[in-house]
Amino acid sequence: MDFEFLLPMSKDDLLNRTEAGQYVVEEVFPQRQMPDRLQDYRKTYKSKGPSAILTCFDSLFSMLCHLKNLDPELKLEAWSIILTGIEDYVDHLPAILDNGNMNSHDRNTNLNVLKMNSYILCQFMEQFESDATKPTILVVPTKGRTKSRKRSNDSFDWETEREKGLAVLCQIVHLNIHRLWEPPIVEEEFVNLITNCCYKLMENPGVSRNKTTKEAIFDILGAMIKKYNHTLGASLKIIQLLHHFEHLVSPLAQAVEKFVNQYNNKSIVSEIMREIGRIDGADLSRDSSGTRALSGFLVELAERIPAVVLTNISVILVLLECESYSMRNCVLSVIGEIVIKVLSNEGLNDKQKKDRNQFLDILEDHLHDVHAFCRSKVLQIWANIVNEKAIPLQREAGVVKLVIGRLQDKSSQVRKNAIQLVTSLLRSNPYTAKLTAEELKENYEKEKAKLEGMLPGREGDNTDTEGAWLEEWKHIEVCLREVTQTLSDDDEEEEEEEMDVDNHFDEDETIQQIKQTIYTALKNKNYKTALEMLVQAKKLWSDDPLFINIRQTDSEDNDVTLDHVKCLKELYKECSASVSTTAEEENNPIVNEVTKQQVLVQYLKDCLTFANQIQQAVPVICQLLGSKNISDIMGAIEFFVTGFEFGVSNSMSGIRHMLSLVWSKESNIKEAVTSAYKRLYLTPGGSNKRANAHVIVSNLTALLSGATLGDATSLEELIKEFVRTKELNASVIQLLWETFTMKLPKTTDEESRTSLVLLGMAAGADLDIVRSNVEVLVREGLGPRADKDFSLVRDVCLALTKLAVNKVKAGSYSEPFRFPQDHDIFARLSAILVSGVMNLDQTDWIPMAEQAINVIYKLSEHPDIVCGDIIKSLANVIKSTYAQTAEGDNGNRPDSQQDNDNRPDSQGEQAPSTDEPEPGMFLYCILYCHTVSSVKKSCHKLNHSHHHSL
Repeated sequence: MDFEFLLPMSKDDLLNRTEAGQYVVEEVFPQRQMPDRLQDYRKTYKSKGPSAILTCFDSLFSMLCHLKNLDPELKLEAWSIILTGIEDYVDHLPAILDNGNMNSHDRNTNLNVLKMNSYILCQFMEQFESDATKPTILVVPTKGRTKSRKRSNDSFDWETEREKGLAVLCQIVHLNIHRLWEPPIVEEEFVNLITNCCYKLMENPGVSRNKTTKEAIFDILGAMIKKYNHTLGASLKIIQLLHHFEHLVSPLAQAVEKFVNQYNNKSIVSEIMREIGRIDGADLSRDSSGTRALSGFLVELAERIPAVVLTNISVILVLLECESYSMRNCVLSVIGEIVIKVLSNEGLNDKQKKDRNQFLDILEDHLHDVHAFCRSKVLQIWANIVNEKAIPLQREAGVVKLVIGRLQDKSSQVRKNAIQLVTSLLRSNPYTAKLTAEELKENYEKEKAKLEGMLPGREGDNTDTEGAWLEEWKHIEVCLREVTQTLSDDDEEEEEEEMDVDNHFDEDETIQQIKQTIYTALKNKNYKTALEMLVQAKKLWSDDPLFINIRQTDSEDNDVTLDHVKCLKELYKECSASVSTTAEEENNPIVNEVTKQQVLVQYLKDCLTFANQIQQAVPVICQLLGSKNISDIMGAIEFFVTGFEFGVSNSMSGIRHMLSLVWSKESNIKEAVTSAYKRLYLTPGGSNKRANAHVIVSNLTALLSGATLGDATSLEELIKEFVRTKELNASVIQLLWETFTMKLPKTTDEESRTSLVLLGMAAGADLDIVRSNVEVLVREGLGPRADKDFSLVRDVCLALTKLAVNKVKAGSYSEPFRFPQDHDIFARLSAILVSGVMNLDQTDWIPMAEQAINVIYKLSEHPDIVCGDIIKSLANVIKSTYAQTAEGDNGNRPDSQQDNDNRPDSQGEQAPSTDEPEPGMFLYCILYCHTVSSVKKSCHKLNHSHHHSL
């Protein structure tokens, strides 16, 4: 048989002959003949081997046409025969390809066998894949039956068979099959046949999750790209797939990475990025799903092969101007990945530093993007750069300033990311672990003064150095003018001749190295070479400040020459200063000390600048603690915790402001606040329990000191939560009791009272803390110290009132906790109230009396009797005091004054004695006791009647 099998674009193309010698299908057999036709092919294959397809192709093509309607058993049998045939042929194919004496007839025959087998195999695989990805058919159940799923190929494990088919295709493409073509170039149709089958398989999400299948497809495509010029076709197909299948973002990025690293094909990245850069911005805005997939693909590609993406970044920078915020976010993310993974290393050359600065400028500009999603994304990118420590030190201050401005953005998402970035900047700061501005300022001023004291002695040395290079330059300048005059007398052709840069410079040399080379030429009296190198350097680094003042070449020759001489003078001065400085540093230890001091002063200055910037952010973030947005609050909490740990001076204001958030109805906010205070105050990190307890007590004491009434109330709720969750363990409670009783050395009265308040707060969650230590409270809190410290008595009373809380279930009744009428508590309180009424220097008597009466009415069995006795004692004290005062006044006044006072028309007034107790205290105590007694009696009657009714 002498024909040529042309791979068709569609099945119908095989039914019509378009060229002489082209193979066409003579007849498509009906479906009922398929079993017989399959048996005929099996018999022919046994006798002729893989070449049997040359005579039986029509039968296989007919099966392909009826494949959807064939029985599963017949499909499986057909697939097995086809797969066996091509596997057999591939096994013999290396020997066929290595046969150098193959004639044109044999070559054409083998080529037809290869193309026919490959065509049938790929078509069957695509059809089976389509059937496998169809949604399953639910059989509607009848009554009493459960639902069942019906599949057309229950006995056909397509995943296993698919891997076998891909393995055969992989073997084919890795062989030198181009030898079967004349000329030896694989036709594009064959390449498309294999690759389209692979792309079709990748449309199935299940393939992306199957590592073996996925790697086989990548190997086939990689070989096609490397050996058969499929780069452009693959790049277009990848973009097409991304537009339609979002699940292929990660697999295709993996594939491209493999093409670059394993198959050494970087051009596919260029083609893909160029094609994406050419997409119209309006199309990107309309197709949100496709744009999202393209964006994700580019970002993941930058994560995997950032260096290759960097070389082609210019073709997608234009997308920063498009309307689609998703694509802008994509380009910005790509830039961020490149900065982190490529341009953050030490030893960057000038070009890399320039690229990095340009990229960082772009990121800074888009902090003010019109779209909130872009501003938010840029802040996330900056946070990644900061966390990876890839931000240059000189840029940090500018970034902090820009980010602080974003803390008041109208978008909550932007504010959230801005707070996170400020927190990251604080946590990753390269300066110090403690950013207390006051200490930093003091150190900076101290070291700056020290530096200023070291500098004046070097002025004479600088003058001598300047005079030395100036004397040298005068001689060089004369010689340069002679050389320029000689050059101007040369013929025009030599004058206009341009020197090749490679004659003097290497490609990797920096501008500083070039300047040093020119300086060396001047020192060695190679003036002509120095002038030539200067002209060449200006062409390469025209934006360098040294070359800005040189006139263009179309100016008058004398002007240009003069400019060159001036430029060389500046260069000689700069290099001479550098050389002299280097020599001094090597030989003069004083210079080294000055340099070190300058570095230290600059370091402290940068520290202080950063600390001041963070302090500026504190008031703004403190306002966000009252935001209605949960993300604002959560971010602010994390910032203040980090700021407190780093010693930011005014972060304590935020820590106190956070206390009120324990009452939040949002559980996650309440949990965040609790975790924050636990992290700051209850996690000392030591191994000694006693030492840890000391640290916790000190922390809580500091938090309570200076707290307002609202802060103290919120702190009490927090303390109760810690007790309930066992965060405040027995060792901490024991140490609080020891501090209260002043058993610890050097304990102050203020610390003792604060410990008592903390114990009262803890008793709100566990009454046994107070109930088991009532005697300690009476002995220490109502003992000798109580006569001089009414605040201590008030705090003792507040702690005792916790015992009156009677928590019972609804519908039940429980007797309230009471002490006997003659208990020491009431005796001591009575004595303190009566004796303290005369102590007018103590302004805390009324608040103490209020809490004392509360304790009496809540804990005494007969509070009315106790209060009655107190009122009687107070009345007696006040009565006797008034009597003594009146008697003393009458005995001490002169007779003339007494006569005047006895006269009816006397206008004199008697000034009250400063030793008299205020009647208001007595009246207050009587009225308060009366009011409390009335309320208590009314409540008791109501409870009693309710109890009888039950």
